[in-house]
Amino acid sequence: MDVTLRNSNPPDRRVPNNDLALISLASTFGLTQLALHLWGALSTRAPRIALMHALAWGYDLFLLATAVVVLRSLLRRFGGRWKSVAKIAAKASLFALGLTLASYPLLLPEFLSFPINPFAVDASVTGLFLTDILGSRGMLVIAAVATLGLASLLHPIHPTFRHGKLLYGLLATLSLTGMVLSLAHWPPMATQPHPLIHGTQETLKEWFLRGDRAVPQPVRPMAPADPKRYPIEPSPLESAKTFRYRHVLILVMETVNQSDFADFFLGRQSGFQATIRDRSAYFDRYYTTNLDSYTSLLAMLTSVQVPYRAYEAPQYFAGLNDAPNMIGTLVEKGWTSLFVCTSEYQPFVPTPADWKATVHGHDLSNKEDWVSLGLNPVEAATEDKAAIPTILSFMENHPRTVIMHEMVFGHSPRWSTLTGKGQLEYYDEFFQELQTKLQGAGLADDTLWIIVADHGDRGKSTSAESYHVPLLVAGAGITPIIQSEMLCHLDLQKIVGHYLSDLTRPRSRNDVLVIGHTGRWVYGQITKDGQDLFIDALDGVVLEQKGNLSPKILHDRFQAEIDNFVRFQRTR
Repeated sequence: MDVTLRNSNPPDRRVPNNDLALISLASTFGLTQLALHLWGALSTRAPRIALMHALAWGYDLFLLATAVVVLRSLLRRFGGRWKSVAKIAAKASLFALGLTLASYPLLLPEFLSFPINPFAVDASVTGLFLTDILGSRGMLVIAAVATLGLASLLHPIHPTFRHGKLLYGLLATLSLTGMVLSLAHWPPMATQPHPLIHGTQETLKEWFLRGDRAVPQPVRPMAPADPKRYPIEPSPLESAKTFRYRHVLILVMETVNQSDFADFFLGRQSGFQATIRDRSAYFDRYYTTNLDSYTSLLAMLTSVQVPYRAYEAPQYFAGLNDAPNMIGTLVEKGWTSLFVCTSEYQPFVPTPADWKATVHGHDLSNKEDWVSLGLNPVEAATEDKAAIPTILSFMENHPRTVIMHEMVFGHSPRWSTLTGKGQLEYYDEFFQELQTKLQGAGLADDTLWIIVADHGDRGKSTSAESYHVPLLVAGAGITPIIQSEMLCHLDLQKIVGHYLSDLTRPRSRNDVLVIGHTGRWVYGQITKDGQDLFIDALDGVVLEQKGNLSPKILHDRFQAEIDNFVRFQRTR
């Protein structure tokens, strides 16, 4: 009798080692992302932010699971001598995705406030992100996640989990969870909570909607200009002879549009507006020239527009800090200057040599009485009210002062969460408290207030509304009026000179040239009659156009600005 021998061992249904490594790595990153999102949600303590963290985690899971499926499929196409290389490349790709994802959960509120396209950011801004935005805490988080990722590669999932049904079920669960949470965010809300998904959406939208290159890329001169060809003009305040006030307060609000400010302040029958209504002038057609704070401050003080992004390459405009400006000119005329910013870390102080004193968050003696943020280097700060005693003391101890306070409230949405106050509500309280202190010290009638915003919404660099900012001038003897001339930061010196001294008020402009934020090099033109045009400087495509402005004429004008600005460029 013939006996057929059969293999009594069941078939090996274990997951292949390559799949095991990828799934183990993806699972590790999925869990670390959950921990980071929980950390971020608990530290922010805002229900809306917590919801955004949940949705963003869904996208994280979806991206990780999709990456595993794609990489598994690609691995099966390689054999022979390329198989080992493919294995390493697959693991490295998934590892890079995991570390990239780990970089954003603790910065999610700031991303929601300023949603940039990470795929449009060039290499020149990467260093700023690593050192000033991500900071040492963020780098430590990424290092910890990298360590856990390496551990999962060296010691993959326990052998009891190596059987296919269970492990592939885990992969399916990750993918399904991510898809469900992602679909809960579809159609997209006003703010997409995931940087990579937001960047993908923005990039695809531009590919489908953008036109052909309309103008060439601007050329950046590499050598300093001939000073005879491009002379540096003196400050208009040099001609000031007499002064109506002994103190000038320049209070720079962070990220405020003109419409929001007007809706909140101008119609109020109480608060700060009630105290200065009969002694203030409001400029309702005033514009910033840049969507970054540093370049906006430089434009206010020097009347020179920076045609570059503020944090892209400061060497292009470092020389502007030594140019004639409002502060240096007033100091030469006997005034004492103070720059205040309650940030713990502020390396970008405009015209630093002209300030007698510079005060930051770490210089405040009463900071323990106020709300503080201990985030990345850019956001770490104490709330603005903590600076009021310093400002008042400085004014009391010097006969003539010019003070610029670069305010921080509003730079991060965490301020409103921690204080329970809206941005403009907080500013109203700040102005009231400072006014009360000045009245108590007998300084109110000797003080000229300049309340202005550095810029509007940085996330909308192709919207004219983002460049339309408030300017309120208040002081004893000022005739109440709403000024409708089109002016901008380049006119602030003359505006201050008009109210402080005897300078003629600047005439209305026909248009304003504007520059976008650090995340993307955009330049544009906004006209008095309501037209506007915005161009991507690198790609040369028209991003937004209202009216019949010429891209060629705007490009030539912008190139002339760069050629002219080279006089402030330093070679080292």
